[in-house]
Amino acid sequence: MERQRDIKGMFLFIFVSIITLVLGVNNVFLYKQIDELKKDAVQNLTTEYDEIYRLSKIIDEYYIKNDFREANMYRLLVNRTTHNFSTLLSKDLKNLLTLAYDPLFADLSLEQDALNKREASQLITEMNNAVMLITKNIVDMKDNEKEKLLDQSSPEFIKVNTQIKNMYAKYIKRVDDYFKNNK
Repeated sequence: MERQRDIKGMFLFIFVSIITLVLGVNNVFLYKQIDELKKDAVQNLTTEYDEIYRLSKIIDEYYIKNDFREANMYRLLVNRTTHNFSTLLSKDLKNLLTLAYDPLFADLSLEQDALNKREASQLITEMNNAVMLITKNIVDMKDNEKEKLLDQSSPEFIKVNTQIKNMYAKYIKRVDDYFKNNK
Protein backbone atom coordinates (compact mmCIF):
# COMPACT_ATOMS: atom_id res chain seq x y z
CA MET A 1 0.00 0.00 0.00
CA GLU A 2 2.78 2.34 0.92
CA ARG A 3 4.65 1.36 -2.23
CA GLN A 4 1.56 2.12 -4.30
CA ARG A 5 1.36 5.58 -2.68
CA ASP A 6 5.06 6.18 -3.48
CA ILE A 7 4.49 5.18 -7.12
CA LYS A 8 1.48 7.52 -7.38
CA GLY A 9 3.54 10.31 -5.80
CA MET A 10 6.40 9.66 -8.21
CA PHE A 11 4.05 9.70 -11.24
CA LEU A 12 2.47 12.89 -9.96
CA PHE A 13 5.92 14.45 -9.51
CA ILE A 14 6.98 13.38 -13.04
CA PHE A 15 3.69 14.66 -14.49
CA VAL A 16 4.02 18.05 -12.74
CA SER A 17 7.69 18.27 -13.80
CA ILE A 18 6.80 17.64 -17.45
CA ILE A 19 3.98 20.20 -17.35
CA THR A 20 6.34 22.74 -15.75
CA LEU A 21 8.99 22.05 -18.39
CA VAL A 22 6.47 22.44 -21.23
CA LEU A 23 5.17 25.70 -19.76
CA GLY A 24 8.72 26.99 -19.30
CA VAL A 25 9.65 26.20 -22.92
CA ASN A 26 6.39 27.80 -24.07
CA ASN A 27 7.23 30.98 -22.10
CA VAL A 28 10.67 31.17 -23.72
CA PHE A 29 9.12 30.93 -27.19
CA LEU A 30 6.46 33.51 -26.33
CA TYR A 31 9.07 35.99 -25.10
CA LYS A 32 11.10 35.47 -28.27
CA GLN A 33 7.97 36.06 -30.33
CA ILE A 34 7.18 39.23 -28.39
CA ASP A 35 10.72 40.49 -28.94
CA GLU A 36 10.40 39.84 -32.67
CA LEU A 37 7.08 41.67 -32.79
CA LYS A 38 8.61 44.63 -30.96
CA LYS A 39 11.53 44.69 -33.41
CA ASP A 40 9.09 44.62 -36.33
CA ALA A 41 7.02 47.44 -34.83
CA VAL A 42 10.15 49.54 -34.25
CA GLN A 43 11.30 48.88 -37.82
CA ASN A 44 7.89 49.88 -39.18
CA LEU A 45 7.92 53.04 -37.04
CA THR A 46 11.40 53.91 -38.30
CA THR A 47 10.43 53.31 -41.92
CA GLU A 48 7.25 55.32 -41.62
CA TYR A 49 8.85 58.37 -40.01
CA ASP A 50 11.91 58.14 -42.24
CA GLU A 51 9.64 58.41 -45.28
CA ILE A 52 8.03 61.59 -43.92
CA TYR A 53 11.44 62.96 -42.94
CA ARG A 54 12.81 62.30 -46.44
CA LEU A 55 9.76 63.99 -47.97
CA SER A 56 10.23 67.10 -45.85
CA LYS A 57 13.96 67.11 -46.65
CA ILE A 58 13.29 66.82 -50.41
CA ILE A 59 10.75 69.65 -50.24
CA ASP A 60 13.21 71.76 -48.26
CA GLU A 61 16.23 71.15 -50.48
CA TYR A 62 14.65 71.04 -53.93
CA TYR A 63 11.52 73.14 -53.64
CA ILE A 64 11.80 75.69 -50.85
CA LYS A 65 15.50 76.44 -51.38
CA ASN A 66 14.85 76.52 -55.14
CA ASP A 67 12.62 79.56 -54.67
CA PHE A 68 9.39 77.52 -54.79
CA ARG A 69 9.87 76.52 -58.43
CA GLU A 70 8.62 73.40 -60.20
CA ALA A 71 6.00 72.51 -57.61
CA ASN A 72 4.17 70.24 -60.03
CA MET A 73 7.17 67.95 -59.97
CA TYR A 74 6.68 67.35 -56.23
CA ARG A 75 2.88 67.55 -56.00
CA LEU A 76 2.27 63.84 -56.59
CA LEU A 77 5.10 62.86 -54.23
CA VAL A 78 3.64 65.01 -51.45
CA ASN A 79 0.13 63.73 -52.05
CA ARG A 80 1.13 60.07 -52.20
CA THR A 81 3.42 60.23 -49.18
CA THR A 82 1.04 62.17 -46.96
CA HIS A 83 -1.96 60.01 -47.76
CA ASN A 84 -0.07 56.71 -47.43
CA PHE A 85 1.29 57.61 -44.01
CA SER A 86 -0.18 55.23 -41.46
CA THR A 87 -0.67 56.05 -37.82
CA LEU A 88 1.68 53.91 -35.76
CA LEU A 89 2.38 56.76 -33.39
CA SER A 90 0.06 59.69 -33.91
CA LYS A 91 -3.17 60.26 -35.80
CA ASP A 92 -2.54 63.99 -35.39
CA LEU A 93 0.51 63.83 -37.66
CA LYS A 94 -1.52 61.93 -40.26
CA ASN A 95 -4.26 64.57 -39.99
CA LEU A 96 -1.74 67.40 -40.26
CA LEU A 97 -0.23 65.88 -43.37
CA THR A 98 -3.51 65.13 -45.11
CA LEU A 99 -5.60 68.10 -43.94
CA ALA A 100 -3.01 70.89 -43.94
CA TYR A 101 0.32 70.03 -45.59
CA ASP A 102 -1.06 68.39 -48.73
CA PRO A 103 -3.82 70.96 -49.48
CA LEU A 104 -1.43 73.87 -48.89
CA PHE A 105 1.21 72.31 -51.12
CA ALA A 106 -1.43 71.60 -53.76
CA ASP A 107 -2.48 75.26 -53.66
CA LEU A 108 1.15 76.33 -54.10
CA SER A 109 1.62 73.98 -57.03
CA LEU A 110 -1.28 75.31 -59.06
CA GLU A 111 -0.25 76.56 -62.46
CA GLN A 112 -2.15 79.76 -61.84
CA ASP A 113 -0.90 81.71 -58.87
CA ALA A 114 -1.68 80.35 -55.46
CA LEU A 115 -4.28 82.21 -53.44
CA ASN A 116 -1.54 84.14 -51.65
CA LYS A 117 1.83 82.75 -52.70
CA ARG A 118 3.93 84.64 -50.16
CA GLU A 119 1.80 83.60 -47.18
CA ALA A 120 1.49 80.02 -48.44
CA SER A 121 5.23 79.81 -49.05
CA GLN A 122 6.03 81.03 -45.58
CA LEU A 123 3.49 78.68 -44.02
CA ILE A 124 4.69 75.60 -45.94
CA THR A 125 8.29 76.45 -45.01
CA GLU A 126 7.46 76.69 -41.30
CA MET A 127 5.31 73.57 -41.35
CA ASN A 128 7.91 71.63 -43.32
CA ASN A 129 10.64 72.60 -40.85
CA ALA A 130 8.48 71.50 -37.90
CA VAL A 131 7.63 68.17 -39.53
CA MET A 132 11.28 67.65 -40.47
CA LEU A 133 12.44 68.31 -36.90
CA ILE A 134 9.97 65.95 -35.21
CA THR A 135 10.40 63.15 -37.71
CA LYS A 136 14.20 63.42 -37.65
CA ASN A 137 14.17 63.22 -33.85
CA ILE A 138 12.11 60.03 -34.04
CA VAL A 139 14.24 58.49 -36.80
CA ASP A 140 17.46 59.28 -34.89
CA MET A 141 16.26 57.59 -31.68
CA LYS A 142 17.85 54.31 -30.69
CA ASP A 143 15.67 51.23 -31.08
CA ASN A 144 15.16 50.84 -27.33
CA GLU A 145 13.89 54.44 -27.17
CA LYS A 146 11.53 53.77 -30.08
CA GLU A 147 10.23 50.71 -28.24
CA LYS A 148 9.17 53.05 -25.44
CA LEU A 149 7.20 55.10 -27.99
CA LEU A 150 5.05 52.04 -28.63
CA ASP A 151 3.77 52.18 -25.04
CA GLN A 152 1.19 54.96 -24.91
CA SER A 153 1.62 55.36 -21.16
CA SER A 154 5.38 55.97 -21.34
CA PRO A 155 6.78 59.47 -20.75
CA GLU A 156 8.59 59.28 -24.12
CA PHE A 157 5.34 58.63 -25.99
CA ILE A 158 3.53 61.37 -24.09
CA LYS A 159 6.32 63.87 -24.84
CA VAL A 160 6.46 63.12 -28.58
CA ASN A 161 2.70 62.91 -28.90
CA THR A 162 2.31 66.28 -27.14
CA GLN A 163 4.79 67.87 -29.56
CA ILE A 164 2.87 66.46 -32.51
CA LYS A 165 -0.50 67.57 -31.07
CA ASN A 166 0.82 71.09 -30.52
CA MET A 167 2.20 71.22 -34.06
CA TYR A 168 -1.12 69.93 -35.41
CA ALA A 169 -3.16 72.48 -33.48
CA LYS A 170 -0.92 75.32 -34.59
CA TYR A 171 -0.73 74.53 -38.29
CA ILE A 172 -4.22 73.18 -38.89
CA LYS A 173 -5.60 76.50 -37.64
CA ARG A 174 -3.14 78.55 -39.68
CA VAL A 175 -3.86 76.61 -42.88
CA ASP A 176 -7.59 76.82 -42.28
CA ASP A 177 -7.27 80.58 -41.75
CA TYR A 178 -5.16 80.84 -44.91
CA PHE A 179 -7.87 79.23 -47.04
CA LYS A 180 -10.66 81.20 -45.35
CA ASN A 181 -8.87 84.54 -45.80
CA ASN A 182 -7.76 83.93 -49.40
CA LYS A 183 -10.90 82.68 -51.14
